[in-house]
Amino acid sequence: PKGGRMATTLTVCIFRDKELAIGHVGDSRAYLIRNAQIKRLTDDHSYTGLQLKLRLITEHEARASNLRSMLTRTVGHEPVVRCDFKRIKLMSRDRVLLCTDGLYCFVNDGEISEGADRLNMDEICPYLISLAERRSTDDNLTAQVIQIDRLIDPKYDSPISFLKSSHGELENRMQHEVQVGDVLDSRFRIESVLNRSGMASIYKATDLSNGDTVA
Repeated sequence: PKGGRMATTLTVCIFRDKELAIGHVGDSRAYLIRNAQIKRLTDDHSYTGLQLKLRLITEHEARASNLRSMLTRTVGHEPVVRCDFKRIKLMSRDRVLLCTDGLYCFVNDGEISEGADRLNMDEICPYLISLAERRSTDDNLTAQVIQIDRLIDPKYDSPISFLKSSHGELENRMQHEVQVGDVLDSRFRIESVLNRSGMASIYKATDLSNGDTVA
C-alpha cells in the first residue's frame, strides 16, 4: 500500500567449523541433499505455512493456494526481525539448495532431490529453473546450490583463508578489519572504505577479473 513499508524474505547460510548455521525469515527455503535424500531445513513464514503446520491443508493445496504469498514474518515490515535459527552438522559431499517459492511451488521435493543429487554442480540450477519455467511459474524464481567438497580438520589441515594481501606480508587479518590493498577471494582488490559502522562495512573494490568497480 501507498506509504507502507517494503518487505522481503531472507535466508542466510554460514559454513563454519563443520557446521551449517541458518538464519531464516519469510518463505524462501533451504534444503539439505545428502545420500540422495532431501530434507527441508526451514519453515515457511506464510499463511499457508501455518495452515500446513496445523495440518489444515495438504502440501499440494498449499502450492495452489492464493494465500501462499501472504507472509507472517518478513524483513522490513516490522521494526524487529523475528528469525528462525538452526545449526546442523555437515558431511562431505552434502549439497545445500537455497530457493524461492517460484521454484518449490512448481517443482516438488522429489524432483529437486533428483536434480540436485545426480547432476553436476553447474547443471543443477539451470535444470531446476528450466523445469519451473516449463510449468509456467508465476513468482520470483531463484536457486543457489553449495556443495561441501570436504571438511577441514584443524588437527591435520592448514586453515583456508579467503583474504590475501597485495602488499607485503599478510598479517592475521581474519581477526581484524579488511584493509585497503587487500584482495578478497583472489579477485576483489579493496580500493577504499566507503563506510564502517557497528553493523556493517562497505568497501569500494576493483574486480580483477574484468576491471569493474564494485561495492
